[in-house]
Amino acid sequence: MRADIKIGGQFPDYELPDHTNVKRKLSLLQGIDPMILMLGRGIYCPKDRQQLHQLVQFSSQCDVGFTRLVTINCDNFVLLNDLRLGVGAHWPFLFDEEKVILNDLEIAEYTDTHNNPMIPHTFRFGCPEMSNNFNSTINLRPFHTVIRTNNLTVPF
Repeated sequence: MRADIKIGGQFPDYELPDHTNVKRKLSLLQGIDPMILMLGRGIYCPKDRQQLHQLVQFSSQCDVGFTRLVTINCDNFVLLNDLRLGVGAHWPFLFDEEKVILNDLEIAEYTDTHNNPMIPHTFRFGCPEMSNNFNSTINLRPFHTVIRTNNLTVPF
């Protein structure tokens, strides 16, 4: 992971195509709400599939709490949609077939040289209106917490 990706640091505002093949910026997907961003290996990873199944169960709590969910992986358009529909997710999935995030954040998975996916990471982003007491009850993987995107900052 790049050294500047840390609590209070600036997270890149990537723009990638979503599951409908429309380009989306992370800052616009987040809006003024907190956001959980999952960077995953993709359709061939059983651990990612398990995490997504758990996020699907947790997503109704996110909806009530005005928390956005976004998933990004390096699959192509067809595989990304197969994964999204297969787990029953309703939030935006973005695909990074060109591996821009993998290279920019320096998170290449070293154990799978055939598919060359990202090392999975989950980030949570806050917003100024959110209290410091926000803690996600989901415990799928340790959070790598970066709090600022598009000038929205909260110290966690």
